[in-house]
Parts: sequence; structure tokens; C-alpha cells
Amino acid sequence: MAENPIKIDLKVRLAAGNLSRKLCHLFTYINDQNLKKVELSLHWGSTDFAKNNHYEDVESWVEKATYLINQLNISSEMNITHHLDNRHKAKFGFLVGGIKVEQPQKYTNKFVDNTSFSVPKISIFKKNLKTQKDKVCFWRYDKSRLTNHRNSNQYETWYKENTFTPEEWWYLYIFLNDNYNVVELEYRTPIREVFYHLSTCEFVVGYGGMWHILSNYLDNPMISILNPSRIIPNDYRHIYENVCLPTIDEITDLDYFKSLVYEAQKRTRLAQSGLTEWKLN
Repeated sequence: MAENPIKIDLKVRLAAGNLSRKLCHLFTYINDQNLKKVELSLHWGSTDFAKNNHYEDVESWVEKATYLINQLNISSEMNITHHLDNRHKAKFGFLVGGIKVEQPQKYTNKFVDNTSFSVPKISIFKKNLKTQKDKVCFWRYDKSRLTNHRNSNQYETWYKENTFTPEEWWYLYIFLNDNYNVVELEYRTPIREVFYHLSTCEFVVGYGGMWHILSNYLDNPMISILNPSRIIPNDYRHIYENVCLPTIDEITDLDYFKSLVYEAQKRTRLAQSGLTEWKLN
């Protein structure tokens, strides 16, 4: 007898981090429940889509989401429908069969308490590409994030207060380019390119935003240039990322930079260790 598909409604926003987290929730639920068939409805707010109407955008967020869903490490048969509305009750969370499902602690990227963390035992995304030696993915303060955002001045102020200035990012890029094979990613980089480069790099350098959560789920060591005071005590980034805000002179010292890479790699190895939980030092 054929199995009826399970209907899942998911509210998503026009943000790489939000989309990546929601797909982690989806992946975990499907695997936990061993679902064979899924009818997935993604609900996008209309106000969000109004922001995605810039002439330089090479693809829509619908296209980004569809591509990433197809890369999930699941064998379920899935039919995907996108809804460009903001009135569906999915805005209240994750719905299964029309009923809100409270996301258990392990579906979030938060500490179980202030000292331990639940780490997925299974890779969220398919892995069939080899790491390329000395390849580094890099992103920085990116004005493409601001061109069609109604709060662009707020974003610009936030970046200036909590990460490097545009000039410092440029100096860091030159330093990296002198020592590694650098691929720079932007908000408008097509998702296929983003996924390929994040799947094949040795580590990532950028501010704590843009593609960093997708990078986390692809198990990349990451140096996250961000004021550590912006990270709440139980934030998952304490696990997956080496969050720091050194001076530009410090980070462009090769020995110091390599120590940052080593710390990022250590955190990634711990997260990949297969333990359900592990303690912070």
C-alpha cells in the first residue's frame, strides 16, 4: 500500500542564515521520523519578495531554496511548492499536517545548557566533492546586501561597529591572496557557485553573516570576524566558528593568522567527532 505524503509547512525569510537553519530543521525532522514522502510548502512573506527585485539579482530566493533542498542528504521523495504570501499560519513556525510542531532542542543551533551542545551525527548536505588544498572562501562587508534593503543605513552602522571597515577588509583580502587561493563570495553569487566553493575549500574567512551558517553545515572551519560581544552565551557560533575581532595588523601576521586557522579547525574536528554532546574548554 502506497504511503501518503506528509505535509510540512515552513515559513522562510529572505536571508541566507534563516533559510539554512530552516533546512536543518527540515532535514532533522525528516530523518528522525523516517519520512518517505513529503509535500513541502515554503511560505515567503510578500514584503520580503519586494526586496528581491533588484536588477543585479541573478536568481530569486525561490531558486536558491530549491537548489539547497535538492542538496539535502535525504532519500525522501519530495514535492516542493512555494507560496508568495505572508498570511499563512506557517508564520507561527514549523507545521506538520497543519499542526504546529515545537522544534525540540536538537533542532536548534543552541547549547543544551551553557556548557554543552547537541551536534548532528549525520551530514545535513550531500558530500561528494574533494577539498582543494589552500583554497579559502572569503566574504566581507558587502554593499550588495544594502542596495535594496529599506534599513540600509542601520546595516551599514552595524557593520562598522562590529566588524572590519571596508578598507581593513581590503587589506585582509590582499594578505589572503598573497598566501592562499582565495574565492570571494557575495550575496549575489549564484547558489550553485556558493555551494561548490564552500564544499571544496579548506576554511572560510568572513564576518559572522552572509553564508556562514551554510558553511557551518558543510563542516568548514571558519574564522568569523565579528565583535565577540555580539554573540550571546549560548549561541551555536561558539562551537562552529572561531569568532574574533583582532586588529588588521594582527590578522595579517601570518603566524598569528595560522593560529586562528588552527583554532577554527579544532572546533570543526570536535563538531565532527560523532559525540552527541561535548564540553567547551
